[in-house]
Amino acid sequence: MQDNSQNTFTGGLDRDSDYRVIKNDRYVDATDVDTYSNDRNSNYSVSPLHSSTLAFTIDNIISQSQIMRLSYKQNVAISYSFYDAETNVLIGNNSITSTLNPNFNAFYFVFQTQMSTYGYSIYIIDNTSEYFKFAIVPINTNGKRRIHFEWSVDGVSTDEVILQECYSSNTLQPIGAVSLQDNLFTVSTTLDNDAIEIGVGKETNGSWTYTRLFRTWRWDYPTSEAIDIRIEEISNESYALYVVQKGIKPKVYYISKTLTQDVLVKYDVTNWITPTTYGYLIYNAANEQTNLQIVNNTSFVKYQSQNQNGGALLSGGYRYSIRCGVNGTLNTTEWSVLNANVIPVFKTSVDAPSGYIKIQGDKSGELTGKSNVLKLENLKPNIFNYVELASVYNANGTTSAIIVGKYPITSNIMYITHSGLEQNTQQYDATLLPQTEPLVKSAKTLEIKKNRLNLANVDIAADENIASNIKTLFDNSLFSQYYDSIKGVGT
Repeated sequence: MQDNSQNTFTGGLDRDSDYRVIKNDRYVDATDVDTYSNDRNSNYSVSPLHSSTLAFTIDNIISQSQIMRLSYKQNVAISYSFYDAETNVLIGNNSITSTLNPNFNAFYFVFQTQMSTYGYSIYIIDNTSEYFKFAIVPINTNGKRRIHFEWSVDGVSTDEVILQECYSSNTLQPIGAVSLQDNLFTVSTTLDNDAIEIGVGKETNGSWTYTRLFRTWRWDYPTSEAIDIRIEEISNESYALYVVQKGIKPKVYYISKTLTQDVLVKYDVTNWITPTTYGYLIYNAANEQTNLQIVNNTSFVKYQSQNQNGGALLSGGYRYSIRCGVNGTLNTTEWSVLNANVIPVFKTSVDAPSGYIKIQGDKSGELTGKSNVLKLENLKPNIFNYVELASVYNANGTTSAIIVGKYPITSNIMYITHSGLEQNTQQYDATLLPQTEPLVKSAKTLEIKKNRLNLANVDIAADENIASNIKTLFDNSLFSQYYDSIKGVGT
C-alpha cells in the first residue's frame, strides 16, 4: 500500500536533466500519484492514489424464512385472505369463528390446520393477548415463499408487520458507493435482483469492517442502469443517503450515526412489540417509507361534531387539512384537500332555545367557548408516524392559516379536537393548503449543492387521456338530488 504522506515542492518533476545536476527541490520520478499545481504553475504537490487493496467483503445471504406479527383477540371471529407478496395474487382465504377461538391454543390449532390445506406450515414463536409472532413456510418447494395477509379481528382490519424477510442463499455485489467521514456507504444487489442491501464499511486505524444497515427484496435496482448515490449529514444524530436510478422512484434513507446492524429496521424478531431505538422502516412498508417524495393521497379530515363549551375558538369559518410524516426524517406528504364545507363557529351556543335568532348577527373574531372535533382517516400507521393538522380561518373576509399541532399516529382513524387552546401553533401560508407538487416517477442523477438536493433526467407522472377518462366517469355515473340535515353548527 502506498505511503499516505503528501509532499509539497517548488521545482517540479524533472526527468530530462542529468541526475548529477538536479536540485534538491525536484523529483526525478513518481509512481501512483496525482500531481497538482497552483494557477500560475509555480508550485506543485503530489498525492498518492488510493490503494486498490480489498478493504472489506459483503457477507453472502443465508437462506431464511418469513417471520411476521399479526393481531389476536380471543372469543371473537377472525377472518383473513393471503396473497403472494411478490405478485399480489390471491392464494386463499378463510375464517375462524368465535366459537372456535375460546383461547389462543384453540385458535392456533384451527389456523394451522387451515393453512396446511393451502400448503403452508405455521410455527408459533411467541404470543401475547394482542399479537402473535410466527414463521410461515411452504410445504412444497414450489410454494410461494413470501406471503402478504389481509387480517380482520372482530370485523376490524389490522395491519401485518413483517419481522424477518424470506430469502434463499445468494451473493450480493456492490453497484454503488459513496464515502463520508471515513464511512463508505454501499448499495448492493444480487444478480437476479432478489435482494437489495444498504450497508457501510467503516475504517478504524486502517482496518475496515462492514455492517448491514437494511436489506429488502421489495424494489429493484436494475444492474443494467447506472446508479447515482449521494450522502449528507443532516444532524448530529443522522445521515441522509439518497439513491436515484432510471426506472425507480428516487429514494432516501435516514441513517442513525450509531451504524449498528439493521439500524433502519423498526421491528424485528427480537423487538416485535416495542420498536427498536433508532429504526423507522417496517419491511412490508419500506418501499413507500423510503420514497424521497412520500405520498398519502387517501388520507383526509372531516368535521365530526362541535363542542359548545370548554374551547376557545374565535367566531368565524374554519376549514382543515392534514399531512403525514415519518419520525427521524425530513419527509412529509403533501397537504390533503381541505374539507369541503366551511365549519361555522358562532359565539352564541346553538344549544340555546333562541340560538337561531341570536346567531344571525354574530360577529367574526370574537372569543367563544367552542371547539371542533375532527375525524382523520386513512392515516396508514405502519407507514407514517405522525400527522400534522392545519386550520384555515376566515373572519371579516380575511383568511389566515396555522399548523394546529403534530400528533402521533396510533391507528388508521383518529379523532382530534381543535380547541383554540393549543400551544406552539405555527403561522402558515394559507395559499399552500393544499400545495400540489408534480409526482416524480424516476430520476437518473442527483447532486447536493448549497444544502439543496437537485435531481436531473426526471420523469414526471402526468394525467393521460384525462378528457376521455372524465367522459367515461360521467357515462358510467348516475346522478340524483337529495337533502341532508345540518347538525350541531347552526344556520
